[in-house]
Amino acid sequence: MELHRRILWGGTAGGITGVHEWLFTPVADGIHAETNESFAGSPAQADAAGMQSMLDASLVAWLRPRKTASESQTAPSHDVTG
Repeated sequence: MELHRRILWGGTAGGITGVHEWLFTPVADGIHAETNESFAGSPAQADAAGMQSMLDASLVAWLRPRKTASESQTAPSHDVTG
């Protein structure tokens, strides 16, 4: 994959190993960002539906303000926490 087109990170906390991938693709009017995340481990297996719901909500909550800012063409925020 080309440089600056993919970010991949992972870690383990509370018995859950998470892997998160970001893919960036140039498009005519900017950059398309795609995100994929997975959880593994006993807690995730014990409540797969609950973990999926939590993961989906977390991604939407984190991505929504970034989508809004990018579409409004406002200056980027330096706050990376939320």
